[in-house]
Amino acid sequence: STLDRSSAASDVYKRQVKGNVRQYKSLSLNSIDLAQQLNRLDALTTLVNFPSLNAPLLPMWGDVSAIFTAESKTAVEKPDLITWASGALYMSISAYELLRRRLEHEGEFLPVSVEGDPGYIFNNLALAKEDPDYTVNRYFDGEKVGLEHLEFDRRDLERRMLFKSEREGCGTLYCTEEFKELCEMNNLNGLIFDEKLLNPFV
Repeated sequence: STLDRSSAASDVYKRQVKGNVRQYKSLSLNSIDLAQQLNRLDALTTLVNFPSLNAPLLPMWGDVSAIFTAESKTAVEKPDLITWASGALYMSISAYELLRRRLEHEGEFLPVSVEGDPGYIFNNLALAKEDPDYTVNRYFDGEKVGLEHLEFDRRDLERRMLFKSEREGCGTLYCTEEFKELCEMNNLNGLIFDEKLLNPFV
């Protein structure tokens, strides 16, 4: 069955990427503030929906600044990496220098100053192929409301590190085991790697 294939897998080769917001601070930068900083209120719809549109932002990017905020009382540390918006990732300058060459073919790096320190937002534009035999839609009253189960084409993931799913709606960032190991090997903190690809909880 669909679920049997996933649970029986002996090796986990893809993960859902989440921000560890209980321990690390988040990037505070909303779409309206971003549009004002870029002087592009005409592009507000794009800035709000860029993850689901899988839209590049580099052509309209400029000088952007932000701050860190704590989403929980226990979030006291600044992250090396933290999810921002949907399908995007904040990177400290050290994380950027370590990951840039490995990720440059999967998205774009947008410079951002966070509390005076240089950093980058990585806008992921890579869409991995879903396995059509094991990716199942969820329906409610006859209407599609998301996915019941998600599985990626393993061969397609061999050349990827960070990616999104078009059938999922491009609202979540996923990674390969290689990316997870690269972060752990270099002590890049701030992320959670969830084996459950559709789990909405941190």
